[in-house]
Amino acid sequence: MKHCKYILFALLLASCAEDKGVYICTGHMSRRYHKKETCKGLDRCSGEILKISVEEARSYGRTPCRYCYE
Repeated sequence: MKHCKYILFALLLASCAEDKGVYICTGHMSRRYHKKETCKGLDRCSGEILKISVEEARSYGRTPCRYCYE
C-alpha cells in the first residue's frame, strides 16, 4: 500500500508540472505569454494559440501579459 502512495504522489506532481505551461499566439505581432487560454489579451490573435513552457516563451523573447500578471 505504501508503494501506491508514492506512485499517486508522483502522478500528482507530474500533472501539476504539466499545468505550468503558458499560452502564446503565433501571430507575427504577438509579444506576450498568458496564464490562461481565455485571457482577453489573446482575443485578437491572428495565428494559432499554443501552450508551451514559460522557459520556452521567454527564449522566444516573450514577456508576461499585463492582464494575466498584474
